[in-house]
Amino acid sequence: MDDWVDPNAFRKLWNKLIKSGWKARQPTGLEVDYTYVKPGVVGKLRKNQLNAEYFIGPKELWEYAKREGLVTDVLQYDAAPPSKKPPMGKLAAYAAAKQRANTLQSKPGVVGTANAKATPHEGASVTSTTPVATEQAATATSTTATATEQEATATSTTAAATEQEGVMGGRSSAATSREQGVLNKESKSEDTANDLDSFNRDDVLDAMRVENLFGPIAADDINVAGESFAYGAESEDDDEAFDETGSDEEEFADEVESDRQFEDESDLFQQDDPAMRELGNSGWEIYDHDHCADRSLSGADLYTGRWGITKSAAAFADSPLSMLFYFLPKALWKNITAESEAYQKRCIPAIAEKTRERQLAVQARDPKKTVDDLDAIVDKLERQKSIREHEILHVLGLLVARTLCGHTDGLAKHWAVSEDGAVPRGTFGRYMKRERFRTITRFLHFTSTGSEGRTTDKAFKIRPVLQVIEKTFRRGFRLGPRVSFDEGTIPNRSQYNPIRVYNKEKPHKYGTKCYMTCCAVTGYCARVEVYLGAEPDKKKREGASQRAVIRNISKTFEGLPKRRLIVADNFYSSPALALALLPMGFYYVGTQRVDRLGWPKEVMFKQKRRPQYMPRGTYRIAHAKEYPALVATAWMDSAPVHMIATGCSTVLTHVARKDKRTGAITQVPCPQLVADYHSGMGGVDTHDQIRLQRYSIQRYVGFKKYYRQLFLAFVDMAIINGFILHRIVMKQKGERVPSHAEYMRRLQVKLLAVTSVSFRTNRYCEDLVNTPLQSQEHVLRSTKELYEAKSGRRKGDKKRRQFLCKVCSALSPPKVKSFESRFYCHECSITMGGYVPLCNTVRRTEAGNTLTCSQIWHGWRAGGGGHSISPTKENSIQKAQTRGGLQQQHGRRGY
Repeated sequence: MDDWVDPNAFRKLWNKLIKSGWKARQPTGLEVDYTYVKPGVVGKLRKNQLNAEYFIGPKELWEYAKREGLVTDVLQYDAAPPSKKPPMGKLAAYAAAKQRANTLQSKPGVVGTANAKATPHEGASVTSTTPVATEQAATATSTTATATEQEATATSTTAAATEQEGVMGGRSSAATSREQGVLNKESKSEDTANDLDSFNRDDVLDAMRVENLFGPIAADDINVAGESFAYGAESEDDDEAFDETGSDEEEFADEVESDRQFEDESDLFQQDDPAMRELGNSGWEIYDHDHCADRSLSGADLYTGRWGITKSAAAFADSPLSMLFYFLPKALWKNITAESEAYQKRCIPAIAEKTRERQLAVQARDPKKTVDDLDAIVDKLERQKSIREHEILHVLGLLVARTLCGHTDGLAKHWAVSEDGAVPRGTFGRYMKRERFRTITRFLHFTSTGSEGRTTDKAFKIRPVLQVIEKTFRRGFRLGPRVSFDEGTIPNRSQYNPIRVYNKEKPHKYGTKCYMTCCAVTGYCARVEVYLGAEPDKKKREGASQRAVIRNISKTFEGLPKRRLIVADNFYSSPALALALLPMGFYYVGTQRVDRLGWPKEVMFKQKRRPQYMPRGTYRIAHAKEYPALVATAWMDSAPVHMIATGCSTVLTHVARKDKRTGAITQVPCPQLVADYHSGMGGVDTHDQIRLQRYSIQRYVGFKKYYRQLFLAFVDMAIINGFILHRIVMKQKGERVPSHAEYMRRLQVKLLAVTSVSFRTNRYCEDLVNTPLQSQEHVLRSTKELYEAKSGRRKGDKKRRQFLCKVCSALSPPKVKSFESRFYCHECSITMGGYVPLCNTVRRTEAGNTLTCSQIWHGWRAGGGGHSISPTKENSIQKAQTRGGLQQQHGRRGY
């Protein structure tokens, strides 16, 4: 059977079958494919008639047509016209452009600069003295940005082009690696710890400049299949990109298998392990409630080092916009813009044909209507405005605003031009036209598809986004001694989502499942892994949830100190998992299912509910004979609670419990491991509650394309992580902590104020840093650009080009010509994406100034306040920086 059917050929085949009486029935329930029925077949379709009287999906129908010889004339019809009548006019030009684009995409891109080594540097002081060292990152960047000093900084267009090439080069390299295979485990960096330490130093921008956000896929990625699979043809999106999602009712609960049934409800982790079987039969010593004190174990020494927000995240934590750019950097938005624009161009021929078909249908009903020529339609589509980075952020800002004041009767109401009773008119039209909003969301794309329509990566549609958040989430926060691991849900019950699962135990029962590793105290998500479907092989499905714990914990703490306590629920817990984590340096505590292999049956309570004669808090302990760190307990609350743990104490303590009948809070006795579980399990739940129950972008709008819905969920996670870190920094500073609504309100204002200049300057958001950075020497260089003197006594001689000094231009009195300089700062020019000329002598002597323009500029950039320069003139330097961006935009000199 063919893995892929040409949509144009299938359309012509179906038009032929319609004339002979064939019918098409729309998909029902959770089906996504149409059912094609033979002439004369009516009523309910029987399963024994499948592939005989009716066919589900285009593949089955195409195979039937091939067997019956119905596709011969279709294929001949498709092949004949190109040989006799080549494309003409705009179609010919578009075909040539498309061929060039395919040729460029087939070439491997430039791999981004690898993470450089960085020695740990804790507690570095911040000074405002004269810079003393050359930035390492600027040197590394200059090697990829230019071949000569003149090419790097003489013109602004070179830097901008280099930046775009670097972003696309990283994406092309990643796309090439996806087609050719994945990176071998042995090629991982051995300097992971040093790379993470570089984001916890004062010179955080250096680490961000050399960070490689995109790259090959790890060999052990859960979404990389062993064999390639077909994803079908990529066609143009529907006219309406949105899908109004329904409520989470259980009316279709039987149509989707529960995600718990996908994995190890009965296929347990190491089910046939003889050691675990022996452990369950005779490997435990049981202590009842009266003798638990005889086996009082002390807890293991957990990690006591530094943890919490890193210096790199703290430097951006004052502003919601800077936090968003920290987790979703500008390089990612440029990548998304490039992919969306390319996707829009690829869709032009199909959209043109569809538009012409609609016009023909309208003309058939009303002969007065005109039909445009296909070339004219293509020409109109090609003249559409290109999608730009700041426009995508404006769309995101409008979606954030929708979470604050959503219209339940549709997204289009935000563009309403008149009031409806007490309902005010929409405000979105002030920032973006509705058709422009629909165009951007219609073509929103994240990665290009391969030419063969096959891949080994099940997450290739959102792979660049996954690669970015995997690195940025990890670098922003160091997890503490207790780590919460659980599954999260990305709600989406749309029939267009092929990877949804049903879980009746979750508040949002339909959606995409993901594994989340969070801080047990703050709820910060350090790692998220999307679950895109169960293994088709039943043997490989055994223990999938337990392997997910090991895989995610290993990646989260790669290169970091261990001795952490992992807290999870009974879906993951088993004695085998606890013992597997122990030699890796991790301890474990979690609730336990009693049917798991290795569990001591003798420790269990026989009652399903606590009898009245049994005191609340009664417990038993089982201690493994051959594994001294492994303990199991049965604790009687309102019902029996069974738990497994390693490295936890069994000393008697108390937990606060609420009586459901009286509402009174009482202190219930329990072993310490129960208290450890209660205090550490809420991390993932806290993150999910903030993300889903308040202001979720992903829940307020539904896309028909599932990967766009996943993207919005990742944006939600980035916003919540930023909100958590923002609250931490505000508390540390003793300032007022904003509410979630206030944080979202500030974010949407900042997003709607982003301009195109923001993506041509400050590539690493240097302008959004709120913490003074460590001052470093930016060495001035002399420009090599020459020009020929056209007058004077040196007429005809070659002279070195000079430009207006940045500081002199800002501090000169009105109507006074500024000084020019042949020197420029190479590092600042690369950072800001434009030329930064500065004087190397003392020019401005007012107010007792004794600093050169270079010292003034770099002192202000490092947060030193401009030294002896007055605040009003310091503000002039900032305005000059903005004017420089505009000069770069218009191609003027003197930036």
